[in-house]
Amino acid sequence: MRAENPSRMTPEDARRRMIPNLFGRAPQPAVEVAVAEEHQPLLGDLSDNLEDVRAAFDRGGKATLDALSTGWRTFYEFVYRGPVVDLGVGIVIGSTFSSIITSFIDDILTPPVSLLVGGSSLRQWFIVLRPGKSGNWSYLTLEDAKADAAITENVGRFLNYILNFLIVAMVMLFIVRGLSGLKRKLDPTAETSMSCPACTNSVSSLALKCPHCCTWLLMQSGIFVIDHGKH
Repeated sequence: MRAENPSRMTPEDARRRMIPNLFGRAPQPAVEVAVAEEHQPLLGDLSDNLEDVRAAFDRGGKATLDALSTGWRTFYEFVYRGPVVDLGVGIVIGSTFSSIITSFIDDILTPPVSLLVGGSSLRQWFIVLRPGKSGNWSYLTLEDAKADAAITENVGRFLNYILNFLIVAMVMLFIVRGLSGLKRKLDPTAETSMSCPACTNSVSSLALKCPHCCTWLLMQSGIFVIDHGKH
């Protein structure tokens, strides 16, 4: 078997065949290596393949960064320019306000009403429609009736929900009206809702044209009038 005669690369060939670093740094100095003549084309192919790999990494990294940047920009605009923050604040305040209203009904309002119905609380006012397993027609609490599998008409619980709704509605009405009046006093030019004189639908006070009937509007003395000059 004939031994292969390796040929030594010249410094110029070594510098031409310096393999670039995949991470963008400057190429490292090449060392002189003994490469067989039939293996020299493989070395050139390896360098070309590494160039292709580096270019693929560059394209993939740029595409990934662009996708992350676009996603973050979209999320930022959704959170800070959309109704997410207002919605979150409203949910937190609403849950706290609901707890206050529930405590007011259960702890302040219903105890005097319970004296009229003869129960420990308004929620415990119920009517037995069919006795349970024990055959009793009288139970101390609604939970006892449910445990005995009795069928009951829960009048007190229903009235409690009605009181809760009425109180929440009235309080919210006063809050909204108070804030609207305060806003008009602080900024008389602030946007409010007015009625269109043509279709009577609610229209912003800053509108020039009704979005419902397309009537041109004109603000005079705090009311809308039809702008006949544009008809």
